Amino acid sequence: MIKKNLKRLAIVTVTILLAMVTVFLTKVNVTSNIIPNYTSAQNPVESFIFVERQVVHIRKACIPLTDNNPCGLYDEDNDGEIDPDPSPTPHMASSSGSLIGHNTQLNESYILTAYHVCADLEGTKFMGALIDIKEKIEGVDIPPHFLIIELANLHTVTDYQGRKYNAEFLRGDPDNDVCILKATYIPGVRPIKIADGPAPVNSKVYNIASPRSLSVPGAVITFEGYITGLRPNGFHMFSLPVGPGSSGSPVLNEYGEIISIVSHGYPWAIHRRMGWEANIAGGPRFKAIKDLVNPYQIQ
Repeated sequence: MIKKNLKRLAIVTVTILLAMVTVFLTKVNVTSNIIPNYTSAQNPVESFIFVERQVVHIRKACIPLTDNNPCGLYDEDNDGEIDPDPSPTPHMASSSGSLIGHNTQLNESYILTAYHVCADLEGTKFMGALIDIKEKIEGVDIPPHFLIIELANLHTVTDYQGRKYNAEFLRGDPDNDVCILKATYIPGVRPIKIADGPAPVNSKVYNIASPRSLSVPGAVITFEGYITGLRPNGFHMFSLPVGPGSSGSPVLNEYGEIISIVSHGYPWAIHRRMGWEANIAGGPRFKAIKDLVNPYQIQ
C-alpha cells in the first residue's frame, strides 16, 4: 500500500513539474517574440520620438527700393537693410518618429519619419507678399509694395524621457513618403532595428504613435492591428487606429522590428465635417524603408 501511494505521489509530482516547465517555456517564448510582453529594457516604445515643426518668416527685401518705400517700416535701426522677424507663423505641426541609429563619431542620432513631415527642411525657400498699407507716413501715400520673405523651418525632436533636440534633414524619398532626420546624439536610447524582410499580409503588427500630440514623457500609445493588403499606389493598408500626429510612426512586426511607417489615414466625412481619424492606415512598403536606410549604413 505504501509503495502504491509513493508511486502515485511520484506520478503526480512529475506531472506537476512537467506542467510548470511547459508554462515556463511558453512564457519565455512569448516574452521573446511578442511586443506586449517585452521587458522594459527591450520594449521599443522607449525609442519613440516626438517630432515638432515650426515655420518662421524672416523679412529679406522689399521691391522696389526707393526713398519713400514703406520698406523703411521694417528698418528700425536705419541701416538700410530689412530687420529680421523671428516671430513664428501660425503654422506648427507635430508628428511621430522612431530612433533607428547612432553615429558616436559624428555625435549624431537618426530618426525615421514621414517625408511630408520634414520635406521643407531641404533648403531655404522664399515667398513674396504684396503689401498694400492704407495709410500715409509724413503726408506721403504708401504705394503697394512687394515683400520677399524667407521661410525657415525649425524642427525639434523629443525623446521618450522628454529631452528635446534640434533636428535637420538628412535624406528623403518623396515618392514613398519616407524621411530620415539627424539630431544631436541622443544618449541612453536603443535604436529600433529595421527588419530583415517584409511581413506577410494578414500578419499582426504594432504601432507606436502620438495622434493629436497625446504622448507625454514616459507615456506613449501603442496600437495593434494587421497588414490588410497592398493598394494599387504601392502603399500597405493596416488595420491600425490613426489620427493627425500619427504620421511617421513606426509599424513593427511581432519581434519589435520596423517593417513600415504610418504615412496617412483614410478620410471620412460626417455631416460635412471632414477628418482622417480612422482604423485604416497607409504606409510604404518595406523595401522603401530599407533602401533609404542602407546607403547610410545607419544600422
